Amino acid sequence: MTSITDKDIDELKSQVEAKRRQAEYDRLKQDLADITYKSANTPNEFDSGLQYPDTDRVLKDGSRKDKFVCRVIDRITHMLSIRPITGNLISIAITIGVIIIARKGIVTHISDIDITSYLPFITYLAIFSSGMQILKSSTRSLFLPLIATIAGGIISASTGADDLIMTFPHWVFQGMFIMGLLGLVAGAFSID
Repeated sequence: MTSITDKDIDELKSQVEAKRRQAEYDRLKQDLADITYKSANTPNEFDSGLQYPDTDRVLKDGSRKDKFVCRVIDRITHMLSIRPITGNLISIAITIGVIIIARKGIVTHISDIDITSYLPFITYLAIFSSGMQILKSSTRSLFLPLIATIAGGIISASTGADDLIMTFPHWVFQGMFIMGLLGLVAGAFSID
């Protein structure tokens, strides 16, 4: 008959404790992997509304037609969300500020240098920058391209070629309309 010593008991306790720690470590590791997978594959409020999965919500009770209509309304709401394009809106606000400063002649001299001859170029560069923001935002939300299309179309259709609108020639608003249409087309390619 073998006798069990205190040393054997302590050794068995340490082995059991090591196994318990390893099992807890494995469980925590699996929990972390699950959380990481879920967070990486669950859209948040800043993700593109154009690539939002249809399975994101449990469909409401009602007829099949109501479920489809609710799904379409939810998708359109996501596609027109402003949250994914917050940075683009800030950029457009900055360029509008630059345009106002340049058009109103608020700053015409820097030290001894007269910059009035450069202000039209700066204005058109700001307009081009706004157009690029409309195109960039179109892959995440259709809000800016839709607004540019509507505003540019209405202003272009209601004014003549020689009219100035807010000190801008007619072609600027035609360009806004065209950039809006291009943004809508680019957004159509991004929809899942």
